[in-house]
Amino acid sequence: MSLPSEEQAKQFAVMVHAGLPPSEAITYFVESEDPKELAELTRKWQRSRLVGRSLALLMTKPWTGMTLEERCRYALDQHYSQLAYILYSQHYAEVAQSDKTKLDTARAAIESRLAGTAGKGDALSQFFDDLRTGKVKLAKPVAALPTFGEIQ
Repeated sequence: MSLPSEEQAKQFAVMVHAGLPPSEAITYFVESEDPKELAELTRKWQRSRLVGRSLALLMTKPWTGMTLEERCRYALDQHYSQLAYILYSQHYAEVAQSDKTKLDTARAAIESRLAGTAGKGDALSQFFDDLRTGKVKLAKPVAALPTFGEIQ
């Protein structure tokens, strides 16, 4: 097997678009367990016109036709898909300690995105930004209470 059929290209593209690494996606289509052969097939499939067309259809708009904002959004969405796949595909109790760090980082990034705080810095930075933009207003200071010495 060299290049994918049209149906295989569509399926491969859907898998990659959903966050599956191409090196794993290829294993659903070939029987080989030879790492060199799998790496070569992965490269061929990724460069295939059929796979390229299938990926373009999934993007809904050609990369070159996107604005910078759209490309950035698409790239971030793809990255989050890949992070989600990492969490979905691995059992936390069965991975090595170094992989737990990857999973923890992926989880934190996804949680931040879902909470709407991704890319906004830490909580204190967000607070100061909210103050600066007027989203948060501080109450007027209360007049200082007299000290004990002033009462006497």
